[in-house]
Amino acid sequence: MKKRNLPTGINRKRWIERLSDEDYNNLPKEDQDNLKRFQNYSSQREQKTKTLNELKEEIKKLKEEIFDLDGLEESNFIKVQHLHNIMGCRIEITRQKKTPKSIKVTHSYGGVWSGDFSKGNVSGVLHSDFNKRKTYDGKKLKESFIYHGKIISKNLSKPKSCYFQNEEGIFSTIKELKGIDLSNSKNPLKDVKNQLIPSYKDYIMTLMREMGMKKFENHKVKFSDFKEWYKKNKK
Repeated sequence: MKKRNLPTGINRKRWIERLSDEDYNNLPKEDQDNLKRFQNYSSQREQKTKTLNELKEEIKKLKEEIFDLDGLEESNFIKVQHLHNIMGCRIEITRQKKTPKSIKVTHSYGGVWSGDFSKGNVSGVLHSDFNKRKTYDGKKLKESFIYHGKIISKNLSKPKSCYFQNEEGIFSTIKELKGIDLSNSKNPLKDVKNQLIPSYKDYIMTLMREMGMKKFENHKVKFSDFKEWYKKNKK
């Protein structure tokens, strides 16, 4: 009599006695179906357990290789660690208040005079009026802020100045590039730094690597170029 095939792996958690064809055929239909499903699931489980054990062995082997490579990496790093950050830089950003000349205080002078000017015998009272213009061409004048900064690297002969945008423009740029609205920020300089510096530094580092430091030193960095670079390279 031919016995029914059932998984026999050492990791089996569940089993039943093997059935002959005759015994199997005498089973009710429901039991036959349940037995087939059991065989199928049990075989799948055994195969996955086998695969898992094989992967564990592979992981153990990889860990040993990583340990050896770590030592090799360290011994060679010692030889080249003086090159660390050779193309590095840091970015500084400042926020500067810009007051339109039209709303700065202006002076007008006048007075009441008496005496002989030709003899230098003059007396009088001098007064001044301080006027502050609040509008220009029908528009309300107001103070604004601009953002500019410096690129600092030990491989540059001096810090490299860079201009970003006015506050309204830089808020718009950050919203366009990152979808973050800073218009109601209580600490705009800090928030602009957090959003801008990491990406802008990546851009500058890319320029340094591609151009070389000598050429980069004479290169005029444009914020508009950064925007285009970010749009092409953002993830």
